[in-house]
Amino acid sequence: AKLTLPSVKAEDAGTYICTVTSGLDSSTLDIPTILSVTGVISYFPQAPLSYIALPTLPDAYLQFDIELSFKPEVPDGLILYSSQKEGSNGDFVSFGLSYGYPEFRFDMGSGPALIRASSPIQVGKWHTVRLSRNKKDGYMIVNDQSPYVGQAPGKFQGLDLLTPLYIGAVPDFRNIHKQAGFSQGFVGCISRLVLSGKNVKLNQEAQTSKGITACETCAMNPCLNNGVCQEAYAEQGYSCLCTPGFSGYHCEKIGETCYAGGCGGGRCVNEGASFQCYCPMGTAGAKCEEEIKVLVPSFKDGAYIAYQTPKALRRFITNIKFKTNDLKDSVILYCGQNSDGQGDFVSIAIKDGHVEFRFDTGSGPAILRSERPIRASEWITIKADRSLRDGSLIVNDMPVTKGKSPGTMGGLNLKTSLYIGGWDRQKIKISPGVGVSQPLSGCISNITVSSLNLDLIKSAVDSANVENCDASEGACTSLPCRNGGECIDTGYGPDDYACECPPGFSGIDCERKEDACSSGIACKNEGVCVVITGNEFRCLCPKGWSGKTCEDGTTFGSEASFGGNSYVELDRLMLPHTSSAVPETIAIVFSTTDSNGILFWHGQKPEIDGRGQDYLSIAIVDGFVEFSYELGSGPARIVAPVKVNDGKRHRIVARRTARDGSLEVDSFYNEQGQSGGTLQMMNTRGSIYIGGAPDVPLMTGKIHRHGFRGCIHKLSIQQDNPVDFYNDSLSSVNVTPCTSEGFDVDLKCNSLMDRVSEARRQIFQSCDPGEIQPKRVDANEFINSVSDIIDIITKFDADDVGLSVFVTCHPSEIPLIPADAFCALNCFANSCLSECVRTLLSGAIGCPPLFRQDCSVSLKQSLKALNFAFKACLFEKSVLSLHECKETLDTLDGIVSVRSDPFKTRWVAHTQDRGSAVSPPLQLISLMCPLVSVIKKCLVL
Repeated sequence: AKLTLPSVKAEDAGTYICTVTSGLDSSTLDIPTILSVTGVISYFPQAPLSYIALPTLPDAYLQFDIELSFKPEVPDGLILYSSQKEGSNGDFVSFGLSYGYPEFRFDMGSGPALIRASSPIQVGKWHTVRLSRNKKDGYMIVNDQSPYVGQAPGKFQGLDLLTPLYIGAVPDFRNIHKQAGFSQGFVGCISRLVLSGKNVKLNQEAQTSKGITACETCAMNPCLNNGVCQEAYAEQGYSCLCTPGFSGYHCEKIGETCYAGGCGGGRCVNEGASFQCYCPMGTAGAKCEEEIKVLVPSFKDGAYIAYQTPKALRRFITNIKFKTNDLKDSVILYCGQNSDGQGDFVSIAIKDGHVEFRFDTGSGPAILRSERPIRASEWITIKADRSLRDGSLIVNDMPVTKGKSPGTMGGLNLKTSLYIGGWDRQKIKISPGVGVSQPLSGCISNITVSSLNLDLIKSAVDSANVENCDASEGACTSLPCRNGGECIDTGYGPDDYACECPPGFSGIDCERKEDACSSGIACKNEGVCVVITGNEFRCLCPKGWSGKTCEDGTTFGSEASFGGNSYVELDRLMLPHTSSAVPETIAIVFSTTDSNGILFWHGQKPEIDGRGQDYLSIAIVDGFVEFSYELGSGPARIVAPVKVNDGKRHRIVARRTARDGSLEVDSFYNEQGQSGGTLQMMNTRGSIYIGGAPDVPLMTGKIHRHGFRGCIHKLSIQQDNPVDFYNDSLSSVNVTPCTSEGFDVDLKCNSLMDRVSEARRQIFQSCDPGEIQPKRVDANEFINSVSDIIDIITKFDADDVGLSVFVTCHPSEIPLIPADAFCALNCFANSCLSECVRTLLSGAIGCPPLFRQDCSVSLKQSLKALNFAFKACLFEKSVLSLHECKETLDTLDGIVSVRSDPFKTRWVAHTQDRGSAVSPPLQLISLMCPLVSVIKKCLVL
């Protein structure tokens, strides 16, 4: 027989057994062969440069956990480094040795945290160091000593890392952060690197490497009793493959050891002079040889069940029903931030005969103890509730116990599996803050956790040595019926019972609350059902589906409708915020009648509380547009002084460069603002959300509470092409096309353009192209012709779709409507009529210098002058000389910005000079604004 391994890796090392079967009497003979693999562990000689480049440190924005084992040959050198960018600035993390002292540094934009051991480590020895960071706080543990702690200065909490994670050195020490603290690489062996609980195989997972050789960790052959040394990703760079009859780290123990198939389908662990089997759910026995049925789990001798990690940053609620065989101190439930017991945790335990609920959010544990002790062999019901730093505990019918964790930190960061009954001692050390270190001896019949949909048996992701609870007293003794259901024994087996459920509940154990979503079929096409009341529900329909139950197919493009519970998710790289020097521009055209709602949000990931985090937001707040952003040292809030919830189209442009921002609304209002402090870099790790978000209050830190209700007609980011909400999005919820207005766009556009062209022709029909200075203009024709254009636009704007249809059909013609008339009036006011008329009649549209140099100011003045000029000419006489019209416009152009009383005085004085003193009609003042508004929209859209 022959076994061929085409590609040998470190994990292939071990004992291979060749079994020979006799053809005569079917007897078998096992022939063991030990395979060892070399070249596993990396050596960094730095001759002249040695390093390994790994992918960027994953999910390190708010926290990370790194563990590494190494043996240095010199007391100085960089072991680990990653940064935001190459060069001497930006965020970074570094670890290495300085004169033999381990040094851990990180900088999030406000200066570095420096955590340094109090004593040097020995050169030529193996050491294990753990580096942890939670926002601004850092921890370093050297060789299982007490942790060294430190904190970064400033308010900034997010760490942006974009370069590779370099191990051993960097390609060029001139391109690392000036505060990193190192100028040379590490010389020695690195045997083990663990990132957030995941073992990294340096040689296999390297993106690039340079100058790496093999570390001969087995050169001294430390294994006893003929054991074979194997290079391994272990704390000292090797493990021993022991011969039969020996065990231990160096094969120093005599006794039976684990062997292939020794535990059936279970996990074998060498312990002392023998081994122990950890049997999966449904098996039992010394070697997991028995099949059993588990209905109510029973725990003893370290048995446990593990479930997926709960999301408990802000809230954690659990209900547990259990009974204990004795009142010894023991753990009922545990989940922690780290596998070594450091950091945050939540636990429920029996201590001193009482039930204790503990949780630690980073500043020490809250301890809530039941008012009275419990009794053994009785079923106990627990409800434990924690919200930020506040907690409550209810045990059976005892009074509620309340408590609070110390300090100011409120987020509970959990990363390990959720364990009940015990825990995996090969992987997990429970926090000393639990106050208990032994597993439960007893049964657990029910568990619920707020963020998880748990089935006691089926939801298990791992388990060991769990058996079925003794049901000799009848199945109902375990109180299987939930929510007030009545249990009826129907036999003597553990599942011989029936539950009579109270109204509103159903299921075998009355575990299912009946509501509009309980059928599981309320929403079609993978829509998510949300209960509004007991009988009412709402479906969150994924992209491509709409309707009450997501039954209708739909599509949309660069224009989309949002219903208040809708959103579009875009890739964060559409606005990456990679440099504070890069200007950012967001342009949105929208219409709404609601007073509040998010238009654009870029912050953190959906599960992270947005309070205190960086963000960029554009929203409707009390009917006004608000552009706000936070860079870590105080928000900017820029509000335009015009309401936009009138159902008409509005265009906004938000611009930001570092701390400086501006908000432009309808090309008319332009407001400026600036964020507080000195920080200039925005750090956002979540997707971009348009029109809403998965959890608006949580993600925005309650800055906003409502999604947008209305239509977003156009979105451009960084002046790129309009975003296609359907094809460019990562996902969407409850997004539909904007409603159709039901008219022939082309017909209406063509009709409008015909009328505009005719009106433009009539404006100058009395001018003789051959004359340098036309003598007279018929005032009525002039007024009526220009008014015709204004009336067309005004009436068109009264439609539901408004002027936007004109713009959609003829965007190139937008400037021509105001330019012809207002450019001519500017000519009048600046004594250049003949030049302007010649330019217009020659077919080229041009304006005098005043109009071109400062369009926004001169346009505004011209609009006001035009409105007054029409009425003034009509008021005084039907025929004007060009000189008279110019004089009137000159006068009006100088007084349009004057308030009512001075305006009235100057108007009367002007008309007195002409021999007909008249007070200005009120209509003159009131007619000024509508024209400005109409042309403003024309230019905007």
